[in-house]
Amino acid sequence: MKRLVIIMVLTAALGAVAPLSAEVEIGVKTAGGTENIAGIASGEWTYLNLCELSDILGGRIEWKRIGYSAVFTIDNRRFRFTVGSPYVNFDGEAYNLILPARLVKGALYVPAESYVPLLDQARQDNVVWDPGARMVRIDTEFFNLTDLT
Repeated sequence: MKRLVIIMVLTAALGAVAPLSAEVEIGVKTAGGTENIAGIASGEWTYLNLCELSDILGGRIEWKRIGYSAVFTIDNRRFRFTVGSPYVNFDGEAYNLILPARLVKGALYVPAESYVPLLDQARQDNVVWDPGARMVRIDTEFFNLTDLT
């Protein structure tokens, strides 16, 4: 009987901690148009498929067997993710993504709400996460000398 009570309590606790995840599509809007990438909705958070985003942005992902990590390089900036860890190394400095990077079906997923602001720092373009539309917006702004005066 005691074992049954413990199992029921643990099951209830795990159900409260681990919200259901659902596959979703995430739009990536660039100057060339809008493309869709895979995503996962988990509670109030949305994970985006970094492998597919890398293809759109022209970045490169290298997998490291030691430490089960991946390095995403874009515009000579480096992000090092460790699967299962909420920390990312961005150009030698540690940042907290709040939720861990996940490996799903061989692809690296990162929380959009906390990763996109870091990606914005790495790019010259303006990169913004729109949670209502589930979209990453990448706006390229060009200025000339008359715009600055």
